[in-house]
Formats: sequence, structure tokens, C-alpha cells
Amino acid sequence: MKFQWIGEVVNLDKHSINMAEQSVIVFGKGKKEREVYFNTGCSIWLMGLEKS
Repeated sequence: MKFQWIGEVVNLDKHSINMAEQSVIVFGKGKKEREVYFNTGCSIWLMGLEKS
């Protein structure tokens, strides 16, 4: 399945986003926690969401 991670994105908690490290904590299957890193483009997009 191409977009199996979409549920993790939809359920993001803004407190789990670390802009300094460009990472976010997501919970996958079985509530397993993992850290995912994102690029500068995602960082800019997230900052735009934060302002709205």
C-alpha cells in the first residue's frame, strides 16, 4: 500500500514536533513510537500550519 503512513500524519500532535531537530514522534501499528526526520521543505510547511 502506497500511503500506509497517512494515519500517522493525520494523528500528529503538535507537541511531538521538534523543529530544532527537524523530527517528529509518530505512533505506528500497535502504538509503537518512532522518531521520523523531515527535510527543510516540510519544516517550512509545518511553520505555515503553526501560524494558521
